[in-house]
Amino acid sequence: MFSPKIHRMVFAIYKSGEFWYTTPKMKKYALKKLFCIFLAAAVIVAAMPAALAADPEIKSEAAVLIEAESGRVFFEHESSKRWFPASTTKVLSSIIAIERGDLDETITVGKEVNRFSSSSSLMGIREGETVSLRDLLYGMMLASGNDAAATVGVAIGGSLEEFAELMNAKAKELGMDNSNFVNPHGLHDEEHYSTALDMAKVAAYAVIVNENGYNVADITHHVVLHGIGPVEAASQDIT
Repeated sequence: MFSPKIHRMVFAIYKSGEFWYTTPKMKKYALKKLFCIFLAAAVIVAAMPAALAADPEIKSEAAVLIEAESGRVFFEHESSKRWFPASTTKVLSSIIAIERGDLDETITVGKEVNRFSSSSSLMGIREGETVSLRDLLYGMMLASGNDAAATVGVAIGGSLEEFAELMNAKAKELGMDNSNFVNPHGLHDEEHYSTALDMAKVAAYAVIVNENGYNVADITHHVVLHGIGPVEAASQDIT
């Protein structure tokens, strides 16, 4: 039975015989890969996924399951209702960084990291440090570092506001018609919102697209396969 922990929003995608799902409250991993798990009493998948045998039990207030390649919706519940995407925002931010940046570029951390309290989800970088864009992506997607996301936003966009414009342009390109983003990390803002369906679209794009031999999902894939944590993973090359 597919009954994830209670979240306001959960989205899932199906690709090549595998399920991926995520919620805005997954702090450590933006995408969690579920290897060929058939969700009993929820989703029945034939050789090619065709239909749901019965409505799954959903404890989230909004949910959707789509096929990554086609965008076909297998199941939805309030999938177009607006919610706050929180840290799953970083999936979109990472895509923009990969497509617009040089992963080997060295970036000097600016004052934008000073706005976060010690209780925030952090990579742990400090103003004046130099970090590669690649390592900042690790910090965003493994440690869910708000400091890493802010640094990427300034480095790629010139400012957090300009980076948000890039985010919204990419969202429009991906058909995310019910979303608006105002920051790269997902900290709460009334004007920062999305839907389960829109976030499934960006997650599907992250799984499929492979720019320069690298994609957003590779990071979590590596961690799940090898059972390592953010610190160890940051020192390993997964390209």
